[in-house]
Amino acid sequence: MILIVMSACAKPEVVELGKPVPDFTLNTLNGDSVRLSSLRGKVVLINFWATWCGYCVYEMPDLQALHEMYEGEVVVLAVNVREAPDSVARFIETNGYSFTVLLDADGKVTRAYMVSGLPTTFVVDRKGVLSSSRVGAMNLQQMEFMVRKALGK
Repeated sequence: MILIVMSACAKPEVVELGKPVPDFTLNTLNGDSVRLSSLRGKVVLINFWATWCGYCVYEMPDLQALHEMYEGEVVVLAVNVREAPDSVARFIETNGYSFTVLLDADGKVTRAYMVSGLPTTFVVDRKGVLSSSRVGAMNLQQMEFMVRKALGK
C-alpha cells in the first residue's frame, strides 16, 4: 500500500508499508500533548474516528479490549476527527473507554495520513514504521492480527 503525505513544505512524500510514518503532536481530552515519536519502542495503533460514525462506534469496544489485552506493549491512540471536545468527552466517559483519545480539531493529521473514510486504522511498529493499515471497521481478531504482526508474534 502506498500513501502520499504532504509535508510542511507542501512537497509530497510517499509513505509505504515498511517505511516511517509522519510524526505528529495532538492534544488529549484533558489538554496534554502526545507526540507520536515519543512512543517509539512500543507498537502504536492509530484509529481515526468520529462519534457520528456508526462503524467507528461499533469497533470501539474491541479497541478497548485490545487496549486492555496489550497494555504496556501497545498504545491505542483514538484520533477524533473535527468534533467538539465536549461531545467527544461525553461519548468516551459514557462508554467507559480508557485508551488515549486525541483531538484532530483542524484535521491536519487526518489529511497528513490521507484518511479517506472512517474508521481508518494504522499500526506502527516499535521503530515508527508503518506495519499495516485498514480502512473500515474491524473486530478484535482483525485488530489483534495487525498488532501481533507489528510485535513480531
